Amino acid sequence: MEIRFTFNLQKTMQAVCYLLERLGSIDKVKLMKLLYLVDRAHFIRTGIPVTGDRLVAMPWGPVPSATLNAINGESWGASEVFRMIHVNDNSIELRHSPGIDRLSEDEISTLDSIIADHGAKSTWKLVRETHRLPEYVECNIEGTSRPIPYERIAKHSGDESRFRLGRAVISAEMAAHLKCPFEPDPDL
Repeated sequence: MEIRFTFNLQKTMQAVCYLLERLGSIDKVKLMKLLYLVDRAHFIRTGIPVTGDRLVAMPWGPVPSATLNAINGESWGASEVFRMIHVNDNSIELRHSPGIDRLSEDEISTLDSIIADHGAKSTWKLVRETHRLPEYVECNIEGTSRPIPYERIAKHSGDESRFRLGRAVISAEMAAHLKCPFEPDPDL
């Protein structure tokens, strides 16, 4: 079983713009690390990531894959993305905020927490820190791009409400957000 969520570009761009509003222009690599940490933290706490993106181990650390593709102009919705942000080489700045109506108060709280904990760090310090995350270490093969399953994050979270008996725990709330929903475990 693979836990997969539905990627939501509009909600993701609200999260991206929220980060840019608070941090100003930042490196693309740093933005990707911050978004990864947001999805990771929110998934560990609630069982659901903010963006629903597929997470990938790449040479410079873990990355939300569809988000990177959108910011690189390599996916549908690129014109919408570039109305909100300006990408100049590897620097990203806010053009127009789409607001935050798709983000819950809890998701905004997660964004604020990641900004407080990691927003002032340099890009390369974040790269080094995310290279040490256990799910990245397990999934990374030098020079490749490999998925980081949400099950691995659950496994290393240390939280039995996320990972128990050698497998990820699927709650009713998590099941409702999965790409291919299925019934939660009856023993929950």
